[in-house]
Amino acid sequence: MKATPTILEKLSAPLARVGEGLAAGAALVAQAVPLVTRFGAEQMVNFAFYPQRSEDPQQWEWFPQKRESFQVAAEDGTILHGYFLPSKAKNGTVVILHGHMSCADHMAWYAQQVVKAGLNAVVYDARAHGKSDGDFCGFGLMESGDAKMIAKYLAKKHTGPITLWGISMGAAVGAQALAGDTPFSSGVLFSPFSNLDAMISATLQARGIWWVPGMADDLRKRVREVIGVDASEVSPEKAAAKIRVPVLIVHGTKDEQIPVAQGRVVFDAVADKRKEFFELQEAGHDDLIDFKKAWGKKTLRRTLDFLRQTG
Repeated sequence: MKATPTILEKLSAPLARVGEGLAAGAALVAQAVPLVTRFGAEQMVNFAFYPQRSEDPQQWEWFPQKRESFQVAAEDGTILHGYFLPSKAKNGTVVILHGHMSCADHMAWYAQQVVKAGLNAVVYDARAHGKSDGDFCGFGLMESGDAKMIAKYLAKKHTGPITLWGISMGAAVGAQALAGDTPFSSGVLFSPFSNLDAMISATLQARGIWWVPGMADDLRKRVREVIGVDASEVSPEKAAAKIRVPVLIVHGTKDEQIPVAQGRVVFDAVADKRKEFFELQEAGHDDLIDFKKAWGKKTLRRTLDFLRQTG
């Protein structure tokens, strides 16, 4: 007499098929994750190193100021476009370095404040930004040399000290341009990052994808493919150890793009004793001199006073 199948025996075949399905699904996921991380890393690197060029000439209509256009060639032949804004006082010149995805036009208001303070202002498009040439953005790898070259170009045409004011990416570039043998007599750095590798970790953390398997490694690999060095080598922190001029670093405690701790790392590394750290307790990344904020005018005044006094 044939035995009646038990419940487990009846379910064994469907359960086996479910198990096979789960295993197949897991295999697909295992294959898909590397593809997704590579695609995600590729997109993030493209955004960072190949920024969409932006121009906004209307800024000069909102903040009218006499200016002279110029073009200079960097050491590798890259043509950089910028503006020189003269001050009647002629107390020196401030080179303003814009941030990532920005341009010289966006610095029109900053330049106007500098000229009002009795200093010449210079704004220029970083390579791969605005009207300047350049295949990709290096976050200081090449840009620090560009900034020094601009300063030397100005020194041939205008008398007086040359100082530097860098914002965000411009601050990272500025820290590297102030290091070692530099034509700048001092610098103000708004929200510098400590090194590009630290920014990879901070970016993944801010986007909530730090846990994605392989994402950080793929990012670092892709960065090296683009710029030719490890991300850790693009380092304002390392450069700061060679800075021998006065430096003011300004950073907001609520900065979600570049954590204030990174600004502190750069400050601690600055070799020169004539350094100051101005920490704004309620400020974020883009509102350090926002006049609608309680600290805006005070921060601008402290910045310009520092540039005048140290220049």
